[in-house]
Amino acid sequence: MALTIVTNESSFDPNANLTGDRHLGTRDRFDSSTQFDYPGKAVGCLKAAKMLQGRTIPSSIQSIWGPILDGEKRLLDPITITCTSRMPDLNDLERGHDRQYLKDLQASVEKSKACAEASADPFISDFGKEADITPGTLDAARLAVGAAYDTVDILLRSKHGDTAFGLVWPPGHHAERDLAMGFCYLSNAALAALYGRDHITQLRPGHPNRVIVVDIDHHRGNGTADVLANQANTLLIDISYRSPYDESRQRYTDGQYDANQCRYLNAGNEYPYSRPDRDWGLEAHPMPVASNIVSVEFEGEQRPETIMMRFIDQVLPIMKSFSPDIVLWSVGLDSAMGDPLGGLGNLPSSFYTMLRGVRLLFPDARHGGFLEGGYDEQRWFTCLPPALLALHEQPQDAGNRCKLFAKYRHHFLP
Repeated sequence: MALTIVTNESSFDPNANLTGDRHLGTRDRFDSSTQFDYPGKAVGCLKAAKMLQGRTIPSSIQSIWGPILDGEKRLLDPITITCTSRMPDLNDLERGHDRQYLKDLQASVEKSKACAEASADPFISDFGKEADITPGTLDAARLAVGAAYDTVDILLRSKHGDTAFGLVWPPGHHAERDLAMGFCYLSNAALAALYGRDHITQLRPGHPNRVIVVDIDHHRGNGTADVLANQANTLLIDISYRSPYDESRQRYTDGQYDANQCRYLNAGNEYPYSRPDRDWGLEAHPMPVASNIVSVEFEGEQRPETIMMRFIDQVLPIMKSFSPDIVLWSVGLDSAMGDPLGGLGNLPSSFYTMLRGVRLLFPDARHGGFLEGGYDEQRWFTCLPPALLALHEQPQDAGNRCKLFAKYRHHFLP
């Protein structure tokens, strides 16, 4: 059983020049100390993944992963990390995005390049919502989709039991058919789901592959929902945070309240916003609704066991009824407890338990995932490797090295 990590980020050097023609992120220009999504995140996550290539879990992080590994040192099968060069053309991307949107995205990138060549500010800030354009935006986003397609190819063309993970940047689950949002430009997971559904390799010959996307990012997967809405043989399960809200005052109440100013100093932690906020001038953004979209929302930060039990009680029966051929995870590390832009309440062991449990539940399906949000460096190293280990280990192994998985394992038995 083998895990392949596919990335569109070739640099492992944290001191590498990130200010050339690359896409630089969407916050505070070149200041990576305050940017929430920038190339350094992919580099950091690759470093976290690369630790697993040493065949054993490094002793330096045993203490961090104690609740997951239960102090046991293990020998791992080899893990492959490969960098994609696959860049789908714009016609291919029309499977999930409107043609005019793709043309406008390309035109904005060309405008940014022209500004850069003229030594002017290359940031185009009026293209989408929280989604600036730089000279490298389109190429980076296309390569992210290419890595997602490669991930699906590995799942369908390798031997049964092999897994793959698309460690990509920029993320994609906020990118709608005709709108860039929240650091996302192309809908990576949704495009991969449609690519997998229509793949030449059919796991049930004569029938399109049935694909589930499980989004465990802190924020709503509005882009994935918009692209997959009413698409046959697909199912989106979107697990997300919902901010507490004062209906009478029309404002979110999960920020820090300042009694002197009689107002909350921070806007709500949900995104996109489901309701308006007068104090912050936020407008509600509708979430697509369709029979193949299941939204599981949690109001406020949660205890990990609360999230797990709702996943088991509410999500697993829906997945069983759908009977997937392919399960794709949108793994947002911002759903981990303490993330500065998220913090739904998941533990590192939560990621491990959900991913490995679903592999146990559907032994005949193919399992993979993609990186979405995550804005705290410590959680790149404590939460991503457990998610990768859950894809890498034998799901039927009776050894319960993870205490949380041992507690819930019986719920995932087929």
